[in-house]
Amino acid sequence: MEQCIICTIMKDQFNDEHVFPEGIGGYLIIKRVCVTCNSRLGSEVDHLLTNHFLMELFRDHYGIRGKNAKVPQVFTHGTLSEDPNQKVHILTNHEGEFDRIHLVTRKESLDEGKVRFTGDGSNEKSLLESTNKVLSRNNLPEMTTEEFQETKQTEMLGPQIEVEIEKEIDHFQYIRAIAKIAYELAWIRLGDSYLEDPQAAVIREFILNGTPETPYSFIKFAGITQEEVKSELEPSMHQGVLQITPSSINCLVFISDVFYGDFVMSLTPSLYSTGFTTATVVNDVLTGESHWEDMND
Repeated sequence: MEQCIICTIMKDQFNDEHVFPEGIGGYLIIKRVCVTCNSRLGSEVDHLLTNHFLMELFRDHYGIRGKNAKVPQVFTHGTLSEDPNQKVHILTNHEGEFDRIHLVTRKESLDEGKVRFTGDGSNEKSLLESTNKVLSRNNLPEMTTEEFQETKQTEMLGPQIEVEIEKEIDHFQYIRAIAKIAYELAWIRLGDSYLEDPQAAVIREFILNGTPETPYSFIKFAGITQEEVKSELEPSMHQGVLQITPSSINCLVFISDVFYGDFVMSLTPSLYSTGFTTATVVNDVLTGESHWEDMND
């Protein structure tokens, strides 16, 4: 029996926990998160980061596959810039690479009771079926394939097509996943005594149940990496930096050069004998390696 570092209950079944989520190329693993908490972290916390729009772009760039063995498709649908009423699907091949733009079948009511269907020429069967459904509902004879071919009008789009895409971007919840990384790094280097730290309890509660309405004093900064910081980072690496000062223990977390978090992990540094003043861990997405480097000023 050992104590789970998330629920702090003594348990006998544990799963591998990726400190930096596996879905963004994380390789640093700990084995002190119970099966229940590991499942909850994956479904309620880690995905807030791995499925964030900016992280989907990162995963697409480095070809990082998810649990379904596929690279996430960042852009799936939109509208034509020249015709905002025309919806389109963005199709990819089996490797997740862009294949083509597919026009969604659209129905338009015209004057004198006429109806026009607009759609993708690669799927004429669907257009004919849509046409015949309207004819059938109005007790009119259905159109044959030959009649459809005679009356259809074809227009080529391209060679370049402009598509407008809207994406919702989370501005808060993903911070819970970054705080989880900081918390687990702190436990790795400070040990089990950290689980009793009052600040650790506050951070655990935020990880599991944090809301944007509640102020959290342990968060010094969390958000998109500022330009002056980004220039010093390697995009293919995630990093964590524990810093011990006379008044606090802080943890900086860098997710590639995209996100950056600065957290106060403890207000009682004198309780810990660490042997370092700064400890840095680097997770290399390209090589699949992670390593620590300590400094003692």
